[in-house]
Amino acid sequence: MTYATGQIIANGDYNTFATGSANGVANNSVANVNTIWGVGNGSKGYGQGSVLSPVTTGTLVTAAQWSSMFSKITASANHQGTSISALTNPTTGNLIQAVSVLSGDINTVTNNIGKVTTRTTAASGSSAYSAANNNRWQNALTFPVTVTFTSGDAARYFFNAGGTINFSFTHTPVTTNNKNTSWVNLCAACGTISFGYNTTTASGNTAGGTGTLVPPVAIGYWQQTIGAQTIQKQYSAGAAPYANVNFIQTNVNSNGHQGSNGDVGSVLTFSIVWTDAASDTFGPPTDIVDGVSQLNWSAGMPPTTYLSNTWGTPIISGGTVTGS
Repeated sequence: MTYATGQIIANGDYNTFATGSANGVANNSVANVNTIWGVGNGSKGYGQGSVLSPVTTGTLVTAAQWSSMFSKITASANHQGTSISALTNPTTGNLIQAVSVLSGDINTVTNNIGKVTTRTTAASGSSAYSAANNNRWQNALTFPVTVTFTSGDAARYFFNAGGTINFSFTHTPVTTNNKNTSWVNLCAACGTISFGYNTTTASGNTAGGTGTLVPPVAIGYWQQTIGAQTIQKQYSAGAAPYANVNFIQTNVNSNGHQGSNGDVGSVLTFSIVWTDAASDTFGPPTDIVDGVSQLNWSAGMPPTTYLSNTWGTPIISGGTVTGS
């Protein structure tokens, strides 16, 4: 590539930055503006319109084209909260000079896709266990949740733009006893579980729980398979017989590849299981787990300050809670 400070900007240089190849043919395997900004492929692409057009041989690279490239890089960086070198748009009529930091800025923005400055909450809901027998349960509860996107690309854009699917847990007992208290503490310790681009994180702590699979876990949308994977597991802390025995576990799987741009699914199926394995299960009144055990969910929506919403709003629905 001839691109260097003091050199004339060649068509092939501009095209490589814009499309990934000197001849202007899209190449999503290398860092370039269109792969980040446009449809892209797999874990790259925001799905935005007005991608950069390649420059044909013998045609001058205009200030407007250069400015459009800079604007897309800057907007992507601002969306992510990524720090890049300042890019000053050239003035029409002036000589356009090479910007030495341009390649580094494109690489930086490419490497930070999936990050976002802030999120808004949408598609909130909850599913509570409310059975007969004074709302008592003794073995396990399973909360099924389905997250549906309009397409595989919509799912790609949502997670590439930094979207998350979030869960939290609450237990409101009827009876005051140690077992109920341990479940209240465990729910609080889990905090909010956030399933995102390529990881699952949690806002909780280990004050009421322990476990080797307490997030962060390197499993997010882009690690999805048709087979279920565990993204969160936390045990009760405190005193026996509940400590390191009772637990909350979250599993997820997808419906697999759907579109032609490298998605890994348009439907995510989560299964959140509360397991009470303590030896005193459903014993005397002091050992009863009762009340309302509840799962709450929401979507952490990517902001639209710098990007247009190309992902829509995922539909989150809870199925019938099972267990006893």
